[in-house]
Formats: sequence, C-alpha cells, structure tokens
Amino acid sequence: MHGLRIVLALIAPPMIYGLLCLPLTQWVLSLFPGAVSDEGAVLEVGATLAIEAIQCLTLLICGITIAAMTPIKASRSLILGLATALMLAIAVVVQRQYWHDMLIWHHFVFFMMILAVQPLGAIGFWRFSNTRDEGDAPNAAP
Repeated sequence: MHGLRIVLALIAPPMIYGLLCLPLTQWVLSLFPGAVSDEGAVLEVGATLAIEAIQCLTLLICGITIAAMTPIKASRSLILGLATALMLAIAVVVQRQYWHDMLIWHHFVFFMMILAVQPLGAIGFWRFSNTRDEGDAPNAAP
C-alpha cells in the first residue's frame, strides 16, 4: 500500500496540473481578447501574468497532493524532490515546444515556481496537518 501511495505522489501532480491548469488557462485567456495571436502565441504581459497566477495556484495544489499522498513513514524530502524533479522535467519538455510563443521570461518564472511553490504546498500541508510522526516533530531527538 505504501508503494502505491508513493507512486501516486509522484504521478498525480502532473495529472492534476493538466486537469486544472490547462482549462483554467484557456478560461483566463478568454478574458484577454486579442492576447492570443493567430499562431497561438501569448505575448501580452497582462495575459502572461494571469497565466502565471493560475500556474502558481495549481502548483500549490500539486504540492499539497504530494504531501497528502506520501506515506507517513516514507522519506518525505526524497519523494518531494523526485516529484518536483519529474514536474520540472515535464515542464522543460513542454516549454521547449512553446519557447517562441510566450514571453521569454515566463519560462524561467514558471521553472522557478515549480522549484519553489510546489514544495511550499507540500511543506505547508505537512506543517499544518496532523499527519506528522514523531521523527518530524520540531524538537524530536535524533
């Protein structure tokens, strides 16, 4: 059972990201008429910032999902690191396809959000939930 939860903690974030962020991004872009060119490029700053806000929220949810699915006795930092590395690898592959269709700084902001916001969601969940074991307590003896 722990193995299944670990696998889910690794593969659920990209799936959640795809299910939440992609439709929400399309909705947000509908609020910015003319922001998407005929070729599909988004080069307007306001639309790009709105996309990043949606990405930030979705990555926070992905981090919470990682934390919620990680078994208590598993190495949380290892699973979080692997899940974040997997999300970053997928993002690099996808962003390469759209490199010239977005403002160049957006790609780097997105990569940094993966490295910061997704772990923040997981750490926040672990910190404020009741799923901590004694080894995670702040003053636990080694």
